[in-house]
Formats: sequence, structure tokens, C-alpha cells
Amino acid sequence: SEIMKASSSSSSTSNGSSSSSKALNPLASEFKPATSHSAPKALQDIPLDKAPRIFAEARSTHATVHKGLLNSLGWNAPGRRLATSASDPVVRLLAGDTLKVEAELKGHTDSVPIVCWHPSEADTLATASEDKTTKLWDTRAGKASHTIRTSTSVINMNFCPNGMFLGVGTKDDNIGVIDLRAMEKGVATPKPIYNMKSTIEANEFCWSPSCEHFLLTTGTVGRVELLGWNNPSHSFSYIKSLEAHTASTYCVKYDPTGRYFAIGGADSLVSLWDSKEFVCVRTLGRMQATVRNLSFSPGGVFIAAVGEEKFVDISHTETGTHIHQINLESLKVASIAWHPKQMVLAFGDDKNKQYVAPPLLLLPRQPRPPQRDPPLRLQARLRRTHPPPLPRRAPRHRRQ
Repeated sequence: SEIMKASSSSSSTSNGSSSSSKALNPLASEFKPATSHSAPKALQDIPLDKAPRIFAEARSTHATVHKGLLNSLGWNAPGRRLATSASDPVVRLLAGDTLKVEAELKGHTDSVPIVCWHPSEADTLATASEDKTTKLWDTRAGKASHTIRTSTSVINMNFCPNGMFLGVGTKDDNIGVIDLRAMEKGVATPKPIYNMKSTIEANEFCWSPSCEHFLLTTGTVGRVELLGWNNPSHSFSYIKSLEAHTASTYCVKYDPTGRYFAIGGADSLVSLWDSKEFVCVRTLGRMQATVRNLSFSPGGVFIAAVGEEKFVDISHTETGTHIHQINLESLKVASIAWHPKQMVLAFGDDKNKQYVAPPLLLLPRQPRPPQRDPPLRLQARLRRTHPPPLPRRAPRHRRQ
């Protein structure tokens, strides 16, 4: 796999691109922090009929990050850093513009299956390991500030969008909620303020942008549990079950605007749901195997889906139109994440299951404006100042 970018002159090496952030993203001046999670202007200006060509023209490069199988990656809130974890116990922090390793977080004793950044604090990172610990890191100091111990290893983890709570899901289908405000009071080893033991297989979960709802994908055929989160009492309340798919569901994501949420399952479908009415508005059926991970672009304009196949599928969220397919030589993609503010897509694969093919960046190129002839006055001035060269005469042959 490679890191795709639309720079026409920058070069890359196996250790990461050495170009500046402006060279890495020629549209950097057009992308500005999204207000209320709305789409940046450059994304809104991309015509739907030209989007496939813009994606297809993107160039690529890559950087080797880990020696083992990549498990998870994610951008921090400003998008300046990319955290990656693999089958080794070391978590690495990469610069968002050059993909060079800036720091290594060492503290776990086993593989790290998941990393998750705080939704608003750019220097707070949560990691979960097979050593049955979940750590909160201060990335500026490079040290773990808090450690949470669980009975079994954590396989799912997600911050509440308001930054007050952290949800952790273990292998024994137990979901715990940790109050992060208690850590600010000096609690060194916080404990979950709420534990929910699921009677069915519990897979990935996520909070709604307002933190009022909690979606839980399950191993029961097609079912997604919709729960309500009561902040004062710190408890979940059952609302209803969504019959979303015809097989087990594995991943769920809200789009940044909160208008839709997407569900992926073992039936190779991606379903898009209205977050207010909780009804399915459309399905994406281009995948041929289990859908394992989903990610929305800034403003929710595009959605990327990966699974147990050799490609990444990118679609237009509002219409479901197929935009682009990134073909890979690997067997699967472990994790995928859009940049929070730019048209940058990061993912890693497990090519030959021997080493990590590192994160991939996708930077669509802005369409070039049509070339126009200069005005007549400028043409006359150019003829006076830069007259065309006279034609050269053919040399004459002298007679002997």
C-alpha cells in the first residue's frame, strides 16, 4: 500500500515524506478548521461528477512504522499527529505532515489492539493492550498519567464526544464507563462508574455527538442495540433494537455533523441511518466480504469502508454514489481514519502478513482552471517586447 497525495513535485522515501505540510497538501490553504463539524469549503466545491477523477489522480507514498501487524491508528483533534499501534507493545506518534516518528510511548507489556485520541484535548491519548490495562497518556511528557486495569483485555474503546467519559469493552462482553473528571481530582487508578454485562456478543460501540445515545453492534443476527445515556445517574437505559443487517454487525460510526450513522456487518453491506428517526435511508453493497471498519471525511461528505478484501471503497454519503476504489495487494486493512479537517485518509494493511504497510494518505487534487488566452493588449505588448525569432535560413553550399 502507499500514501496517496496530490503533490506533483514532492518526493518520498521509505521512512516517510520529507516535504513540508504545504507541499504534502496543495489544498492546505483552502482547508480551514470546520465550524460545527461542517464540511470545509474545498470539499463542498468538489462537483460530484468530477470527484472520481479527482480521487483517481491522487499520487501516493508510504512510510514504514512498525515491524509487526498494524492494529489501529487515529488522528488527534487538530490533525497534527497520527498515533499507530501494532502487535508490538510500543505506540508510535507520527507527524501529520511528514509521517516521521516523533515519539514512542512505552509502558504496555503486550500488543496494543486499539488507540483513541481525546475528542478535544490534542495531547491526551488512550491505549488498550492485551496485558489487561488501559492507559491514558500525556503525549507531551511521553508518560502514562493513569492506568485502568480490567479483568480481561479491552477490544473496544471510545470517548464520549463531550470528553467527560471513556467507554471500554472487554473480551468477556462487559462494557464499562470511566468518568474522566475523577482523574482531574487526582485519582491515580480510576475505576468504572458503570458496568454493563451484555448477555450477547458485544462488538464496536459509539456515542452520538450529543452523548444522549449509545449504539452497540452485536453478534446477534443483524441487531444493533440503541441505548440512552443518563449523565446524572451514570447509567444506560434501553430504547430499542435496530434490525440493521442479515448477519452480525461489527462497526458503527457517526458522521461529524451528527445527521447520519453508518453500520457495517458480516453480510458485506454498509447501511446509512438517519440519526433522528433511526431509519435506514440507503445501503452500500459494493463490498463482497465482512465490513470491519468505517470512517467519515470532514463534514461527512464521503465515507470509506474496509473489510476482509483487497480494496478500500469510498462513496458519497448523501447519494451513495461510488467515488473511488483503492486497490491493495494485501489481504486486509486493519484500520482506517480520515483527517479531522483535511482531505487526508490514513490506513495501514498487512501485506503478506509479515510487516506493516504503513498509513495511506489520500489527497484529492483540486481541478485546474481552464486556460484562457491573454487579452489583446497584452498580446500586442508581448509581440513588441518579445518578438518571435526569425526563421533560420538553410546554409548555402559553396561551389568547388
